[in-house]
Amino acid sequence: MGSSKPEAKAKPALSKQVGDLYLVIKECARTGDPADTAAPDFPIRCVGSIENKGDVKIRVEFTNGSRVIDDAGNEYKLWETGPWGGSVPHFSIGTGCCAEELIPRLAVKFGFGIDHVKRGATLINPVLDLISSGNPPRSEVIFRGIPIRGH
Repeated sequence: MGSSKPEAKAKPALSKQVGDLYLVIKECARTGDPADTAAPDFPIRCVGSIENKGDVKIRVEFTNGSRVIDDAGNEYKLWETGPWGGSVPHFSIGTGCCAEELIPRLAVKFGFGIDHVKRGATLINPVLDLISSGNPPRSEVIFRGIPIRGH
Protein backbone atom coordinates (compact mmCIF):
# COMPACT_ATOMS: atom_id res chain seq x y z
CA MET A 1 0.00 0.00 0.00
CA GLY A 2 1.33 3.49 -0.86
CA SER A 3 2.48 6.01 1.71
CA SER A 4 0.10 8.83 2.63
CA LYS A 5 2.97 11.16 3.52
CA PRO A 6 2.93 14.44 1.61
CA GLU A 7 5.81 14.94 -0.78
CA ALA A 8 8.69 16.92 0.71
CA LYS A 9 9.13 20.25 -1.02
CA ALA A 10 12.46 22.00 -1.24
CA LYS A 11 12.65 24.89 1.21
CA PRO A 12 13.32 28.29 -0.37
CA ALA A 13 16.67 29.94 0.18
CA LEU A 14 15.90 32.41 2.95
CA SER A 15 19.47 33.35 3.86
CA LYS A 16 22.62 34.22 1.93
CA GLN A 17 26.21 34.88 3.01
CA VAL A 18 28.08 37.23 0.68
CA GLY A 19 31.56 38.05 1.90
CA ASP A 20 31.19 39.63 5.35
CA LEU A 21 27.44 40.18 4.89
CA TYR A 22 24.74 37.76 6.03
CA LEU A 23 21.26 38.50 4.66
CA VAL A 24 18.01 36.83 5.71
CA ILE A 25 14.53 37.25 4.25
CA LYS A 26 12.20 36.31 7.09
CA GLU A 27 8.86 36.75 5.34
CA CYS A 28 7.09 38.08 2.30
CA ALA A 29 3.39 38.59 2.89
CA ARG A 30 0.44 39.90 1.02
CA THR A 31 -1.00 43.10 2.45
CA GLY A 32 -4.39 44.55 1.75
CA ASP A 33 -7.68 42.69 1.48
CA PRO A 34 -7.23 39.06 0.26
CA ALA A 35 -11.01 38.84 -0.33
CA ASP A 36 -10.75 41.48 -3.06
CA THR A 37 -10.72 39.11 -6.02
CA ALA A 38 -11.66 41.77 -8.57
CA ALA A 39 -8.31 43.54 -8.36
CA PRO A 40 -5.77 42.36 -10.98
CA ASP A 41 -2.92 42.68 -8.49
CA PHE A 42 -2.09 43.04 -4.80
CA PRO A 43 0.59 44.61 -2.58
CA ILE A 44 3.24 42.62 -0.69
CA ARG A 45 5.75 43.51 2.01
CA CYS A 46 8.96 41.58 2.72
CA VAL A 47 11.08 41.87 5.86
CA GLY A 48 14.53 40.59 6.64
CA SER A 49 17.81 41.42 8.27
CA ILE A 50 21.41 42.03 7.32
CA GLU A 51 24.40 41.39 9.56
CA ASN A 52 28.04 42.36 9.28
CA LYS A 53 30.03 39.20 10.11
CA GLY A 54 33.34 41.09 9.84
CA ASP A 55 35.39 42.82 12.53
CA VAL A 56 34.98 46.48 11.49
CA LYS A 57 32.01 48.70 10.65
CA ILE A 58 30.77 48.42 7.06
CA ARG A 59 28.56 50.90 5.22
CA VAL A 60 26.03 49.11 3.03
CA GLU A 61 23.75 50.68 0.42
CA PHE A 62 21.03 48.90 -1.54
CA THR A 63 20.93 50.40 -5.03
CA ASN A 64 18.28 51.08 -7.64
CA GLY A 65 19.29 47.91 -9.51
CA SER A 66 17.34 45.92 -6.90
CA ARG A 67 14.23 44.21 -8.19
CA VAL A 68 11.88 41.26 -7.70
CA ILE A 69 10.83 38.63 -10.24
CA ASP A 70 7.71 36.57 -9.55
CA ASP A 71 7.11 32.90 -10.45
CA ALA A 72 5.36 33.93 -13.69
CA GLY A 73 8.38 35.98 -14.83
CA ASN A 74 6.94 39.43 -14.07
CA GLU A 75 9.59 41.88 -12.91
CA TYR A 76 9.05 44.64 -10.33
CA LYS A 77 11.54 47.43 -9.63
CA LEU A 78 12.20 48.40 -6.01
CA TRP A 79 12.90 51.98 -7.15
CA GLU A 80 10.57 53.98 -9.37
CA THR A 81 10.96 57.30 -11.12
CA GLY A 82 9.11 59.95 -9.14
CA PRO A 83 6.96 62.72 -10.60
CA TRP A 84 9.87 65.17 -10.37
CA GLY A 85 12.28 62.75 -12.10
CA GLY A 86 14.12 61.47 -9.00
CA SER A 87 14.05 57.94 -7.65
CA VAL A 88 11.41 56.78 -5.17
CA PRO A 89 12.59 53.73 -3.20
CA HIS A 90 10.32 51.00 -1.92
CA PHE A 91 13.10 49.86 0.38
CA SER A 92 14.16 50.55 3.97
CA ILE A 93 17.10 49.52 6.13
CA GLY A 94 17.58 50.38 9.78
CA THR A 95 15.96 53.74 10.49
CA GLY A 96 15.83 55.04 6.94
CA CYS A 97 16.14 54.32 3.29
CA CYS A 98 18.67 52.40 1.41
CA ALA A 99 21.94 52.75 3.39
CA GLU A 100 23.21 51.93 6.88
CA GLU A 101 26.50 51.60 8.72
CA LEU A 102 26.60 48.06 10.08
CA ILE A 103 28.27 47.34 13.42
CA PRO A 104 30.01 43.93 13.51
CA ARG A 105 27.76 41.04 14.61
CA LEU A 106 24.66 43.17 15.11
CA ALA A 107 21.79 42.46 12.70
CA VAL A 108 19.72 45.34 11.31
CA LYS A 109 16.25 44.98 9.80
CA PHE A 110 15.50 45.76 6.18
CA GLY A 111 12.29 45.62 4.19
CA PHE A 112 10.82 46.27 0.79
CA GLY A 113 7.39 46.46 -0.72
CA ILE A 114 5.73 46.11 -4.09
CA ASP A 115 2.35 47.76 -4.62
CA HIS A 116 1.14 45.81 -7.67
CA VAL A 117 2.10 42.12 -7.76
CA LYS A 118 0.16 40.16 -10.39
CA ARG A 119 -2.66 38.09 -8.89
CA GLY A 120 -1.30 34.71 -10.06
CA ALA A 121 2.07 35.14 -8.32
CA THR A 122 2.71 32.76 -5.41
CA LEU A 123 6.52 33.01 -5.17
CA ILE A 124 9.00 35.83 -5.60
CA ASN A 125 12.71 35.95 -6.35
CA PRO A 126 14.29 39.10 -4.88
CA VAL A 127 17.45 40.34 -6.61
CA LEU A 128 19.14 42.79 -4.23
CA ASP A 129 21.93 44.93 -5.64
CA LEU A 130 24.23 46.44 -3.03
CA ILE A 131 27.48 48.31 -2.61
CA SER A 132 29.55 48.34 0.56
CA SER A 133 32.71 49.72 2.10
CA GLY A 134 33.71 46.16 3.03
CA ASN A 135 33.88 42.73 1.45
CA PRO A 136 32.42 42.56 -1.18
CA PRO A 137 32.46 46.15 -2.51
CA ARG A 138 29.55 45.35 -4.87
CA SER A 139 27.23 42.35 -5.07
CA GLU A 140 23.97 41.10 -6.48
CA VAL A 141 22.28 38.83 -3.93
CA ILE A 142 19.60 36.55 -5.39
CA PHE A 143 16.98 34.80 -3.28
CA ARG A 144 14.92 32.14 -5.07
CA GLY A 145 11.44 30.84 -4.41
CA ILE A 146 10.31 32.95 -1.47
CA PRO A 147 6.61 32.13 -0.86
CA ILE A 148 4.10 34.97 -0.61
CA ARG A 149 2.27 34.34 2.67
CA GLY A 150 -1.44 35.09 2.76
CA HIS A 151 -2.00 34.40 -0.90
